[in-house]
Amino acid sequence: MSASSAPLDPVDRAPRRRLPLVALFAAQLFSLGGNAIAIVAVPLIVLQQTGSPLAAGVAGIFATVPLVIGGALGGVLVDRFGYRASSIAADVASGVTVLAIPLFDAAGLLSFGLLLALVFLGGLLDPPGDTAKTVLMPELAALAHTPLARAAGAQSAVQRTATMVGAG
Repeated sequence: MSASSAPLDPVDRAPRRRLPLVALFAAQLFSLGGNAIAIVAVPLIVLQQTGSPLAAGVAGIFATVPLVIGGALGGVLVDRFGYRASSIAADVASGVTVLAIPLFDAAGLLSFGLLLALVFLGGLLDPPGDTAKTVLMPELAALAHTPLARAAGAQSAVQRTATMVGAG
């Protein structure tokens, strides 16, 4: 039987769907970019508002420590709730907490303690969400008929670009 007359694998006959993979990369770009902005900007905002380097350092700790805690405990959440749901929930929760900061500030209600709480909560679910996105990528690459190495390279480029641009 020649290669041209060989029966097609059912996966090969499925339509090529790139949108889910592109959406995953877009979600990672915004999520990781926002995290990089927060880690740099929150301590600077606190320093500008309070004039206290100690308060800025505390804010930096509150922006960083939840990433460590979330990384250590996040696998359990991802396994329990699933990859897609964990990814979406993490991004929504992070977005809500980040959006709450300027809203509370505009209303004159943003205290230092509330800022720290919002920053902490915003970062707590980011590692499980990032893990879920990484685990989803091979399935979405197959759906897009994209070689795994190419999709993994694109994902890595998105992650590094988001961190570089966000921090800048």
